[in-house]
Amino acid sequence: MTRTIGYGYERARALGAVAQAQVEAGNHVAAQSLLDEAVSMARAIEDTYVRERVLVAVAQAQVEAGRWEEAVSMVRTIEHAPTQTGMLRIVTQGLGNAGETGRLLRLVQQSWLQAETRVYLLMLLPMAMSLVPFNPKIAEGIVTSFEWVDNFGKS
Repeated sequence: MTRTIGYGYERARALGAVAQAQVEAGNHVAAQSLLDEAVSMARAIEDTYVRERVLVAVAQAQVEAGRWEEAVSMVRTIEHAPTQTGMLRIVTQGLGNAGETGRLLRLVQQSWLQAETRVYLLMLLPMAMSLVPFNPKIAEGIVTSFEWVDNFGKS
């Protein structure tokens, strides 16, 4: 069915949906192949808004499939900062739910280190909350980090 859908956006979204169904059915090999095809199609879409909508859908399917690195890589290509940070939070939630605390910590650290503006850092702060269930003492550090971010660039 997805092979007969001609428009890139619709086809990429359909591939992502079918891949997600494959993951839910436990067929990870077929899901990976479909996701790879959806990624290729999404990246070929010229319209930025449409491309990013597809990238979000495919990244969500990758999170569901446990393809963390691919999901993060896809999310990092999203240009709209609120969309990108929202998707990064979805990835961190997925990592937390999967018990991938090491990957979760690295993603939070890398994201903060790559931030270039105070506003972007503020959008990233909720990601750190995904770490609290694994180490409640980290909440104090998050408060300190928030104060640091709030003062970032003010001097």
